[in-house]
Order: sequence, then C-alpha cells, then structure tokens
Amino acid sequence: MTQLPPIPQWSSLHTLIVHFPIVLFLLLPLLMIAAAMSRKTTNHAFLIAAFVLMVLATGFLYLTYFTGDAMAAASEDGSTVGAVIRHHCSMAGYTVSAFTLATTLFAVALLVRRVLRLEDMRDLTPWIPISFLVFYALGVFWLVLTAHQGATLAHELLRSSTGY
Repeated sequence: MTQLPPIPQWSSLHTLIVHFPIVLFLLLPLLMIAAAMSRKTTNHAFLIAAFVLMVLATGFLYLTYFTGDAMAAASEDGSTVGAVIRHHCSMAGYTVSAFTLATTLFAVALLVRRVLRLEDMRDLTPWIPISFLVFYALGVFWLVLTAHQGATLAHELLRSSTGY
C-alpha cells in the first residue's frame, strides 16, 4: 500500500514556497501595463486582477518570511553562515515592508477610485499612484537582492555540505 510522504516541518517549507512571491510580484507589471493600455470598460477588471495578484503575492511573501525565520532559528550558530542568514532575514524584512506598503497604497488607490467614481487611475491625485510605484520599485529592488543572497547562501551551504 502506498504511503503519503510525511508533512514537512514548518522550517523546511521555506525552500518550497520562496519562488511564489518572486514570480507573482514580477508578473504584476504585466497586468498593470494591460490595465493602462486597455479600454475604460476592461480597465477595472485588469486593475482588480492586479490587486488580487498583489494580495496573493504579499500573503506568500509573509509566509515565506515566517518560514525563513523558522529556518534561520533552526540553523542558529555563531559562524559566518549564521551572520549571512541574519543579514538575509533583515533584507527580507525590508522586502516585506516595502510590498506591504505598496499593496496598501494600491488598495487605497482602488478604494478612492471607487468612492469618487473615477474612470481612469490617472484621474486620482498623483501622490497615490506615484507612491505605489516608489514602494513597488523599492520592493522589487529588495526582492531581487534578497533572492540573490538567498540563492548564493543555498548554493554555498549545499557546496559546503556535499564537498563540491
């Protein structure tokens, strides 16, 4: 009789889910561009799809952050690797903060657009879309740096544990 694989520990889930927020956040501009280029009748649908994608990506980002924190706590040591892991965690914290602010500002923009019954996002006061783009760009910057350091860290740990 076949047996189901064991449920992984919380700390080992980080390596399984870390790619979801990266992909979702990097796909988001495609929906934003589609919303900007679409007619006013379909613009709202693209913006709602982008918002749902952003909320999903932010949720996965929090899940990734907490599983990574558990992984760091499980491998806590005073070596150089431990210092690199702590730095990776602090960079992940900046990523979470930037995307949380960007998601919140996007929600505010959609809410203001709905309350004021605006047809186009460009009709909003300019600070909401501009501040969203600033925090989104900052989030992508931290996301790429954190992902690169995480990949380097994983490969170094793999290399040191296997001897290659």
